[in-house]
Formats: sequence, C-alpha cells, structure tokens
Amino acid sequence: RDLQEYRRLLYVAMTRAEDRLYIAGWQGRNAVPEDCWYRLAEAALADIAEPFDFDRTAAAPGGWAGRGLRLVDRQTRKPARDAVARVPAADAGPLPRFAREAAKPEPAPPRPLAPSRPAELEPAVLSPLAEGPGEARFLRGRLIHRLLQTLPELAPEARVEECRRFLARPGHGLGAAARDEIAAEVLAVLDDVRFAALFGPSSRAEVPLVGVVGGAVVAGQVDRLVVSDDAVMVVDYKTNRPPPERAADIPPAYLAQMAAYRAVLALIYPGRPIRCALLWTDGPRLVELDDAVPAGRAP
Repeated sequence: RDLQEYRRLLYVAMTRAEDRLYIAGWQGRNAVPEDCWYRLAEAALADIAEPFDFDRTAAAPGGWAGRGLRLVDRQTRKPARDAVARVPAADAGPLPRFAREAAKPEPAPPRPLAPSRPAELEPAVLSPLAEGPGEARFLRGRLIHRLLQTLPELAPEARVEECRRFLARPGHGLGAAARDEIAAEVLAVLDDVRFAALFGPSSRAEVPLVGVVGGAVVAGQVDRLVVSDDAVMVVDYKTNRPPPERAADIPPAYLAQMAAYRAVLALIYPGRPIRCALLWTDGPRLVELDDAVPAGRAP
C-alpha cells in the first residue's frame, strides 16, 4: 500500500503539467535508488521516447543542458478555450440568519485537569537518595518508573542485566548501594506472581488518557493499563516509603487522581468494570481501591 501511494503521488505530480513537463534528477554521493520517481519515469519512457540532446538556451532556459529522453505528442487541434459548461443555477432560497450576523467569539478551551499533577498536597517522597536538593529528590522515582515501563518488554532472563546496565549509566550518578537497592525493588515487583497480569501481553505502559468528565477536560497518562474482555484495570506507581498499611490511609490527592482515571476509562469502555490500584514499589505492595473510594472524587 505504501508503494501504491508513492506511485500515485508521482502520477498526481506529472498530470499537473498543461503543455510541457520536464523530469530532472539529482544525485549526491550515494547511488540513485532504483525505485525513485526519476528511475520510474525513465523506465517507462525507455521504449517509447527518443534520445534527445537538450540545448541550454532553447530547451532548458533555466541553465540545464544534456542528453535525455523526449516524448512528443503533437497537438493537431486548437484548444476549445471558449467552451464553458453552463450549469443552470438552482434556487438556494434566502440566506440563513447566521450568514447575516457576525460570528460570536469562541470561548477559550478550559484548562485540562492533569490527574498526575493534582491540586491537592501530595505526601513527601522519602528516599535514601533524597539527601541532595532539587532534582535529586525525584531521581529514585523517575528511575523506577522508567524501569517498570521498559523491562516488561524484555524476556524475564534478560531483565536483571538490562536493569543493572541502565542504573550504572554515569549520568544517573548512583553508587553501588543505591543501584542495588533500586534494582532489588524493581525486580521484586516484576517477579511477584501477584502482579503477573499487570505486566502481561494485554497490558500497556504509559497510556495517555483524554476525556470530558462533568464538563471538565481530563488529560493524563497512566503508568499501567490492563484491558480484558470483562474488566479494565488501571495502575499507578507510587514510590513513597513506607507505603500506607490501609486503603483508608491513602492520601486524598491519590484518590482524586484515580477517580479521574476511572471516570475517563468508563467513557472509553462503557459497561466494563473499572478497577483502580496503586502499586507501592517499596515492599512491593499493591492496594486495590474499592469502587466507593474514588467514585466520589471524580471531577
């Protein structure tokens, strides 16, 4: 299909000429591909055109001259330039009212709600790597998210080596103890049989979600989405240490985040139960939220 479209574009380009068409090529250091437009046209003209020496001044005023192929089809009749098709005008009726009025100003689109950046205060992220200021406080969480996104795409036997290779990159600035701690935490999540469905073939990582809920635009990106014929499960990773022991102790900002995800997914997958869960990587511990917990916090 790509090749057919490629050739259709050549056809469109060639049929735009009214009286005369020049096809010229350009070549740099690399050889000209055999399937380029120039070669396609050259092959088509080889048996029906005649060799011709183009003169710099007569045939190509732009300054090009050389030997090529020319196909001429002499015009034997004058064009009927005065032949104009006459189409009887139909009675369209009076102009509608909106055509006579100035257009009303369009309202500015509402600012989307970003569930991953809640307005409510989030709990602090405690980490042994959070001693430094600024970006260093969030390094551990970013690395864990990245590994949980990419490692499930690899064969299980290749995950350990790839995990350690990624963490050993000089740009991360991690010591041996920090690398071992993060690797152990991530691999414990991936090796846990309780989480097998979260990283199976029917799951996807970093899935964008956009929808309108209660008149508000919701735009976010979920860490993990599992879609089956009978249910949909959305999972968000949390690196807070230590994780809450009970669902009732989950911070309100996280509940609002998952409620927004649930509302959008209910529009995308009507009729299917939407399950929400938070995966604390420290432990690891998966906490599934009851339907009643996030439902009242939807936007």
